[in-house]
Amino acid sequence: MKPIQKSLPPPSYPLPATARLKIIKGPHKGASYKLVAGKITIGRSSDNDIVLTNDDKCSRKQAIVKLDSHNNYSIKDLSKRSSIKVNNLVKMESDLQDGDLIQFGSSVLQFEFKNPQKTTHASPPSAAPHPTAPSPAPVLPLPSSVNASGNNPVPAISATPPAPGRHLPDLKQNQIPLSEPNLQPTPFPPQGAYPYTPPLNPSKKKRKQKKSSLPRIILLIIIIGGVWLFTEDTEQKKEEADKLRTLMDREETVKTLAELKEQEMEKRSKNALSNYKHAQFAYTRGIRDYRKGIYSRAIESFRVCKTLYPQHELCATYLQKSQVKNQQLIQAWMVAGKDY
Repeated sequence: MKPIQKSLPPPSYPLPATARLKIIKGPHKGASYKLVAGKITIGRSSDNDIVLTNDDKCSRKQAIVKLDSHNNYSIKDLSKRSSIKVNNLVKMESDLQDGDLIQFGSSVLQFEFKNPQKTTHASPPSAAPHPTAPSPAPVLPLPSSVNASGNNPVPAISATPPAPGRHLPDLKQNQIPLSEPNLQPTPFPPQGAYPYTPPLNPSKKKRKQKKSSLPRIILLIIIIGGVWLFTEDTEQKKEEADKLRTLMDREETVKTLAELKEQEMEKRSKNALSNYKHAQFAYTRGIRDYRKGIYSRAIESFRVCKTLYPQHELCATYLQKSQVKNQQLIQAWMVAGKDY
C-alpha cells in the first residue's frame, strides 16, 4: 500500500505582511524599498525615508505612506507644486493595493503587497476508500397470471396451510419460464398531440432589446461626462499651478534684483565716502599752497580733488583762481625778465 501524504497544518501564529515600493521608471530605476515603519516619507530632501536626489521635478517633501490598524496602506500628497498620480489618476490621498502604480516628478513606483493571512490553506487529501463487494442482483418474482403458453391463467398459491391428508402439488411442474422483455422502440406521438405555439413577434423583440439597452446607454453617457469633467478639472488645476509657478519665479527674480541694487548702492556709497575723504584732503592741501602763493602745486591738488569728487564746488572755484593767479605770476616774471 502507498503511504498517505498528509499536508502540514497552518501555523497557529499569523505571518507578517510584507510591503515594498519598487522604482520602475526615473533616475532611480531599479531601486527597491521594503516598508517596515508605520509612516514612510518620500522626497528629494535627505531627511526622508526614501530619498530621490536625482529627480529634479520631485519636491523636497513629496508624499507619505501610512499603515493603519487593519494592515492597509495608503498614500497622501504633501507637495503644493507637483501632484501625485495613482494608476494615472491625480489624487491627494488614496488607498494602495498590490500592483498599484504611483507617479510623481519623473519617477514611477510600483506598490507590492503580500498578506499571508488572507491565503487559504488546502485541506489534507482524504484516504482512498476501500473497494466494496458488488451487491447481488435482485431476484425477479414469478408472474402469477401467466402460464407456459402465456395466455391461460394459473391458480395462485394460497397463503393458508393445506388440510391434513392432502398432498401438495409439485411446484416444479407448474414453473413458468420468464419471458424476455419487450425491447421495441416507443413510437413518436402523432401530429397534433401537442398544442401549437406561435413564434414571438419580431417587433416585440426589438422593443425589448431597445428597452434593455437604454439604461446601458444612459450609464455610458454619465461615465463619459464624468471622465470629461474630471479631465477638464485636472487641466485647469495644471494651468493654475503653472501660473502660480510663474508668479513665484517672477517674485524671486524681483527680490534678487532688489538685493543686487541695494548691494550696488552700498558699494557706491562706500566708494563715494572714501573718494570724498581723499578729495577733501587734496582740497585742504591745495588751499594751503594757494595761500602760500605756490599756485602750480595748488592747481595739481585742486585737479586731484576734482577727479575724485566732481561735485566739490569750492575745489572748482579755487582751481580757476589758482590758474588765473599762476598766469599773472608768469606774466610778471616775463616782464621782469625783459627789464632785466
